[in-house]
Amino acid sequence: MNYRISFFAVRLAAVLTALCVFTGSGQASEGGEGHHKHTLALFTGVTHVHDENEATIGLELAFNIKPNWSIGILLERAEREEDTSLILVGAEWHPTDLHNLGLQLAVGRKDPSGEKENVIRAGIGYEIPLGESWFIKPFYARDFIEDHDDEDVFGAYIGFGF
Repeated sequence: MNYRISFFAVRLAAVLTALCVFTGSGQASEGGEGHHKHTLALFTGVTHVHDENEATIGLELAFNIKPNWSIGILLERAEREEDTSLILVGAEWHPTDLHNLGLQLAVGRKDPSGEKENVIRAGIGYEIPLGESWFIKPFYARDFIEDHDDEDVFGAYIGFGF
């Protein structure tokens, strides 16, 4: 099972990279399509697993590489009996007509108290501007975790575009 999920994650990352490179025309510009070239955001919310909600915090750094595409890295920590750290690398697509809506797909590793597990995340968020550079983004994601129950993550990002 480990080999199968790892191979799937590598193929998924290759497909996401190809989509990011070959989709759309031109590079994202400062403020293009309503987004800044870079964003830094703090996440606060909960991870729902085994009928319990666990406090979750995270930090995301994203780069717009095309007008409708961004890539980023996320560090996240859920506070539970076994503290869990998560690192994800992924892509987010912003539909042309709804550029504040973001559909996210990411792959990464989860480390619950020393165990390492592969994770695939599918998420959705909606960015609400709070002035010229600041935003808040309600967010929901489903984490598909190797050899464990899936988890739901929901909360909000507060971020800064530059």
